[in-house]
Amino acid sequence: MRLFFSVFIASVFLFVISCRKEFNYVASNGKLRFSKDTVFLDTIFTGIGSSTYVLKVYNDRNEDIEIPSIKLEKENNSNYRINVDGIAGTSFNNIPLGARDSLFIFIETTYSIENSAKEFLNTDVLLFDEGTYQQKISLVTLIKDAIFIFPEKDLESQLKPLPLDAHESGEELLVNSFFLTTEQLNLTNEKPYVIYGYPMVPQGKKLLIEAGARLYFHENSGLFITTNSSLEILGENSSDTLLLENEVILEGDRLEPEFDEIPGQWGGIYFEENSGSSTISHLTLKNAINGIIIKKSDTLDKTTLSFTDSRIYNSTNYNILAENCSIYSENIISGNAGKSSIYLKEGGNYEFIHATIANYWSFSFRTGFALEINQNIPSTNSFSLSFKNSIITGNGLDEIHLELEETTSNELFFENCLIQFSREDSNDFPYDFTNKDRYHSLLVNENPAFVEPLSNNFKLHAESKVIDKGNPDISQQVPLDIIGNKRGEIPDLGAFEF
Repeated sequence: MRLFFSVFIASVFLFVISCRKEFNYVASNGKLRFSKDTVFLDTIFTGIGSSTYVLKVYNDRNEDIEIPSIKLEKENNSNYRINVDGIAGTSFNNIPLGARDSLFIFIETTYSIENSAKEFLNTDVLLFDEGTYQQKISLVTLIKDAIFIFPEKDLESQLKPLPLDAHESGEELLVNSFFLTTEQLNLTNEKPYVIYGYPMVPQGKKLLIEAGARLYFHENSGLFITTNSSLEILGENSSDTLLLENEVILEGDRLEPEFDEIPGQWGGIYFEENSGSSTISHLTLKNAINGIIIKKSDTLDKTTLSFTDSRIYNSTNYNILAENCSIYSENIISGNAGKSSIYLKEGGNYEFIHATIANYWSFSFRTGFALEINQNIPSTNSFSLSFKNSIITGNGLDEIHLELEETTSNELFFENCLIQFSREDSNDFPYDFTNKDRYHSLLVNENPAFVEPLSNNFKLHAESKVIDKGNPDISQQVPLDIIGNKRGEIPDLGAFEF
């Protein structure tokens, strides 16, 4: 009898549970609310999976409902994948949703372009219910065709130590590197390039990157310019200052808008010791660990890097780190960086004309300056430093830091420059701003009035103190600003002319 009673009670309980849905849930009436009307999965590269996107479905009613069906319109032929409350599939039936509750749908996609198209719009529709009560959410993704550069399986990949910390700690990271083939030494604007690892330019060879090229780097990836090899970036002025159609752009391979300004997504460009003479024009390099690292040269007779009309910003450490080499630059912007925007160490020859060196880093505590120059005293190497018609500023009290021996072998000259510097020892070497042999026509602690410095927009407002403060004789060497505007009879300081 006791056994019979227990079986009876269990049967009743199971019956109640099985009928509960029937009594407590009502059918959806087509009045679901969604977090988005259309789910844009942003742009991805062919064959590479997207990030996961979330669609929230809300039941605003005061009673529990049951959604008869949720499915992709193309079902098994869809290039999208969905997950409804933890279950993956393309079609789902009788999904319960409590009163005033919500439901998460996770959406991903992968698509491979198989024809000659450079771009393809991948679409589908997420259907809720059928007939009169059916509701629809469109899914849209732009797929870009690309050329992928990575170590082939039959080629031996090397492990190269790179000083990605690149400061006194000497922290190094072993990265995968491989030599570029002859066919890969000329990168065009036909399709974007997606790069995995550190492709190396073979000794004695040149990597040529044409105007309008786009290079996207995966995590722990970058470019490696070996001894006696060189880099030539031939960007040109663009008619559209937003699209920058002729600019060469180097950045990380995450194309979602939320990654557009996130630092440290890839490694940067690394020039090995005694690299050849390189030329960079109209380059935008952003969101690296170190934008450009140039190791020392045994001779300073040749220019290691000629660098013009370019921008580097949002590097976790340094935008430019150069060690006892020779750099000539015109119209460059070295923006926000987690340490110093530009760090010059252990000697070398450096000339900056109409440079904007400005560090307003806001992602974390910053340990460096806009411009840091360190001779690593005592040193057998000397500096030849020249900054003309330039801006050196940021959101710190002092944005220039100099550690130099007071010897005749060091040549230091700032002419018609704005410098952010507030220390009381400004009359002592090397900050003796009254010394006409080293400093001429300085603006100290004046407001450059940039348009949006936190976002690396260093165009000038009308109230900027650097307008008409340049030396016209210097600007004759650089008559156009970084975007091709003609400089006035009395030029403004920095890379932009107001």
